[in-house]
Amino acid sequence: MAINQFGSLGFGNPVYLSGAVPGPVENITYVGKGVYFYSSSNRSNTEYDQFMAILQWEDPKDWDGLDIRFYNWNQAVIRNCTDIQNDVIPIFQKMNNQSHRILVRMPASAFGCVFTAQVRAISKCNTDGPWTNFTIDLTDCHSIIGYSCVPQPFNPPGNVENVSVTVDQNYLRLGLHITWSPPSDLGSQGDVDYYIIHTGRVERHEAPVPPTFLGTPTPMTVNKSSRDVILPLSNYGLPYTYGVQIVPVAPGQIIKDNEWGLYPVYSVRVTYGSDVQSVLDKGRLLYNSSDVLIVYVPSMLEVQFMWNLPQVRIGNTSVNHYALQWGPLVGPNKINMENSTVVPAGPTIDKIWINYPTPPAT
Repeated sequence: MAINQFGSLGFGNPVYLSGAVPGPVENITYVGKGVYFYSSSNRSNTEYDQFMAILQWEDPKDWDGLDIRFYNWNQAVIRNCTDIQNDVIPIFQKMNNQSHRILVRMPASAFGCVFTAQVRAISKCNTDGPWTNFTIDLTDCHSIIGYSCVPQPFNPPGNVENVSVTVDQNYLRLGLHITWSPPSDLGSQGDVDYYIIHTGRVERHEAPVPPTFLGTPTPMTVNKSSRDVILPLSNYGLPYTYGVQIVPVAPGQIIKDNEWGLYPVYSVRVTYGSDVQSVLDKGRLLYNSSDVLIVYVPSMLEVQFMWNLPQVRIGNTSVNHYALQWGPLVGPNKINMENSTVVPAGPTIDKIWINYPTPPAT
């Protein structure tokens, strides 16, 4: 409409202006501490157990709330649930006299889901603003007020892999070399805290019965970064079968007495090394016990005796000297001890040369 200088009125064609588009909704937050869990007073019926949260927000930037007709929450909520059988949709419920708050309700079966809610502003000119996202996370039981965390089932780590058990020998010094790889299955804890290794002499059985320890095995603990261990072996009672059990332990795991049988026992045969066997091939082993070894050499030979310090000592006493005797074999169970000597004990391997001046009479 236009008015001229004489006060006459005139009308022209109407002019249409497009409505301004609101910006995105700002500062969406929880009211209070976040998501709350409410349980039914009748514990025999948990149908009404549910999660609840109140969301609040602010107007788009540079917009007066009077220019916003209402706020629209998208009912097609984006959701990601660990259990697809519990695929649920949150319910948005308007609150009386609350234009910038809304109540969200979710059933108890929604635990384990992550919801992406969306809201937008609608102006009085019916123009739609862009969607603004807000995440409701129900995967962490500790972050939900009033919700009791249910302990997850514990699964121990799997067995170690690529196990190798070999015997290393440097003359009379025997060693057990054990190598392994961590289990590919780390269990529900996702980690190995340390390894327990059981070792000891074992008895082999027909398959599928695994080897069994003869007596109580010797335990040792190694850290989780370990991949190999070298242990000393005894020369006494050769040959024998030795067993190894490697158990990965998860953080906080306690292995019960009846659970050790779940872990395999690897065995290896411990025999004389080639150096010792060469002596026995020339002669004959007459007697072998924990404290005496008698070897018969059937001809005129220069013999070198070598031995290790004893691994088992009565009362943890130290060894100062060794007593040696030698002479001709004069009967099936009799030796004529013509010579003897005392040898001071060394730190590791001791040895002595023995040379007869004349061959034995028999």
